[in-house]
Amino acid sequence: MYDITGVRGPATSQRAARSHNQPTTMKNRLIGLPTLLVTALVCLMGLASCLDDGEETFPLEPGDALALAEGEWRVSQSQLLDPVTGKYVSDMPDDDLLRADVRIEGETVIIDDGYDEWEVDFSTDEEGTYVYLGRRAYRLISLGEGRMVLEAERTVNDEDYIHRYIIDRTAFSDRPEYDDPEDADRNDDESATSVVSSTQSRTIIRGGYTLVVPKGAVPRNSNGDEGRVAFSIQRTGELPAALSSGYTVVEGGGVKAEPMGFTFACPLEFKVPLHGNNANDVTLLRWDEATRRWVVVPWSRINSDGTASVSVLELGQFVLAKKSAATGGIHINSRYIQSGYYYYLTLTPTGSTSGAARSIAFTADGNDLYMAGVPKGTYNATITREARGTTQQASTATETYNEVISVNITNTLTPGSGGYDTYSGWTEITLSGSGWNSGRPVVWGDETVTYGTGKFQATLTWVNESGNTTDYDLHLTTPNGEVYYSNKRAGSFELDRDVISELGNAVENIYSINDTFTAGTYKVRVHHYGGATGKRYNCRILVNGVVVKSVNGVQDSGYADIYSFTIE
Repeated sequence: MYDITGVRGPATSQRAARSHNQPTTMKNRLIGLPTLLVTALVCLMGLASCLDDGEETFPLEPGDALALAEGEWRVSQSQLLDPVTGKYVSDMPDDDLLRADVRIEGETVIIDDGYDEWEVDFSTDEEGTYVYLGRRAYRLISLGEGRMVLEAERTVNDEDYIHRYIIDRTAFSDRPEYDDPEDADRNDDESATSVVSSTQSRTIIRGGYTLVVPKGAVPRNSNGDEGRVAFSIQRTGELPAALSSGYTVVEGGGVKAEPMGFTFACPLEFKVPLHGNNANDVTLLRWDEATRRWVVVPWSRINSDGTASVSVLELGQFVLAKKSAATGGIHINSRYIQSGYYYYLTLTPTGSTSGAARSIAFTADGNDLYMAGVPKGTYNATITREARGTTQQASTATETYNEVISVNITNTLTPGSGGYDTYSGWTEITLSGSGWNSGRPVVWGDETVTYGTGKFQATLTWVNESGNTTDYDLHLTTPNGEVYYSNKRAGSFELDRDVISELGNAVENIYSINDTFTAGTYKVRVHHYGGATGKRYNCRILVNGVVVKSVNGVQDSGYADIYSFTIE
């Protein structure tokens, strides 16, 4: 918990004291507010020339000030910045205004934090424009169609900082899609899992990250019955390898999303917090076990809540990183995109970029499709669409454009004043109307047949490449005997996946087939049976829907002890 010992706004003590005496627990209509608001916001528009563009600066956007301010907003981020450099230091998740709703309606400006409603006041002098929120005073840094930014000095744990609020406009189209808004799986416990079946959609929120699983994304099992997958998202500072030259890890930007070694039936949306950075200055990287290197995961869109979205067919270890190299982007105009569909652009690298990974971007409901932050080079582009209006609806058809389009990205993507529609330098793709073929594209790969999950589940994953295969085995010692490749069932536990030398994603899985466990001690181990050495694996243990262990390792001979537990 932060020790907040003081808040210092830029206004005089007399002016701040007047604000302190105003009631804060009821709606207040401010006398003379329209004139004051107009004065403040018009003056604000003149500040644009004083602001420098940069990763920690949000330049003012042009437009009618009152029109920009009118509407509904939400406090999406509360940050501490270094007072000397102005650089991001950390978030303040315990701040009492975080996620507060802001309503500007004609002459009334109200902040509702869910418990009470606070009056807002403005003043302008030669130092700038200031906003008073209840007992606090902030400098108004910028105001645009989608975002306003407030700052004040603050002392935390005897250290001086700049306290920044990033307030984003809320709109129905910007809100996450849930089966029911009350059913979104929000959980502060990052070890908690969310089980999703083949007939469900789910939005999973953990630690600022959001994973949207469309209905039907979870494949069915080998019998064609409904499959079930346990999803987990955990922030981690542990990385499998250092980043390549030109990339720098953003503090707090590492995350492990599971299951690993699993290819879904259709792409998932993964929303990543940008930690106050401009989306054009950072990139999301994913660790590729097959090539043992970090690969770029391009952005599909910038969201109003301080996150950016990517589209993924596989989960794994991700890290948000600053990038130094200029990158490009691809745009497909909405005139080529039919409403009532989700469209996916899949890039497969060729030529000089042939070592890069497959990339996917998405859009829906007839909107323009963007893929941003793509390394320059040559690619084959495959366009796929699913007939579904939302992620909560099952796809009634999957079709792939019958022409693979060659793309050469040479332009540098240049940010504008807002979303991707204001950026320049896009490489354009046009669809000539050649027609669509039924089915998933080959470049998506085979979807994974789901494996068992229950009250207990241990899953071991690794990647086998041609000429470099490893045979790892997963063992569970139980009071009823050992569960492994030669004895696939003992008591309440069963091994349902045993990979020996198959290429690609390799999986071993042991799960409980009922909830009646014999008393005694249980032990999970990984055994290197044979094959290549030096191969990394990941082993995740779930007990009662909680990730009790998720570990990466290398085992070149013998056994590695992973996890033990006792049933009394």
